[in-house]
Amino acid sequence: MDDEIAGMAKIPDNLLSLHIGEECLREKSIALIEANDDMFLHVAMIETCMDMLQFVRTNTPDMNENQEIASLIGASVFNSMASALKLLLGGYYQSSGLQIRYIIESGWLLDYLNTDPHLMQKWKNISEEKRQKVFRPGSIRSELDKRDGFTEKREILTIRDFAFCAAILLLQGLPCCALDQTVTPTWDRSWCLTCWSNAFKNL
Repeated sequence: MDDEIAGMAKIPDNLLSLHIGEECLREKSIALIEANDDMFLHVAMIETCMDMLQFVRTNTPDMNENQEIASLIGASVFNSMASALKLLLGGYYQSSGLQIRYIIESGWLLDYLNTDPHLMQKWKNISEEKRQKVFRPGSIRSELDKRDGFTEKREILTIRDFAFCAAILLLQGLPCCALDQTVTPTWDRSWCLTCWSNAFKNL
């Protein structure tokens, strides 16, 4: 019976059509990138970063525990970079912004943990309740600012510029997911450029 049901099962046509639309937008996005020198360099940089993350993870013998933890975080960042790129190329600008924010804040976390070897173990073993206080993104940004003598908050220079199309639900961000009044991925040259210029350049 299960085999018969499996043989009859079919992905809904609407989902198949959705994928076709995503692939069409991907072609338009790639054409835009290849025609813009800055965006092309951003994509090349992203590919290099992803390649580096994979190389380090698979070519570092005899990792200690801290290195293994950092490697796992790197693998998570790799996946988010691939997801962000795929979503952006397919017209899902808001969802891409979510991944980009995760990437940037993960990078800040790794940078902070690298300040002191003991921080990695503290981050690993601390309770979730305390983690949300000690290692929350705002606290990490403040500590990095102090360490580096950075007078302008990192949040202002990066996250605020594209938060409207990511995790924070703001009215001015809604057009990025409903430009043509359809609940589908949508091609829009200005939003595509905005995501690239305000997000990926900060990676």
